[in-house]
Amino acid sequence: MALVQKIGQVNLTLLRSLNLTARIMPMEMSAEEIKQFWRGFCQRRKIAADVVAKGETIIDKDPDYWADQTMGDLLDSLAGNKPS
Repeated sequence: MALVQKIGQVNLTLLRSLNLTARIMPMEMSAEEIKQFWRGFCQRRKIAADVVAKGETIIDKDPDYWADQTMGDLLDSLAGNKPS
């Protein structure tokens, strides 16, 4: 078991040194932080308030998922499109 833990630590250290952890490990953000980012994204693009509210509802349902997605993906999902 100790060997498995050591291998895991080495792999995580390697991923961090290669700056690949963001692709594998979820970001640690609160739902409120994600919604603030979403609001700024929408404000810069002049997105309607009703769309902003719908996005916030989606974020509240699964903030861990949306912490790792782009706000463009969220906007696409609200429009019924598959995220890129």
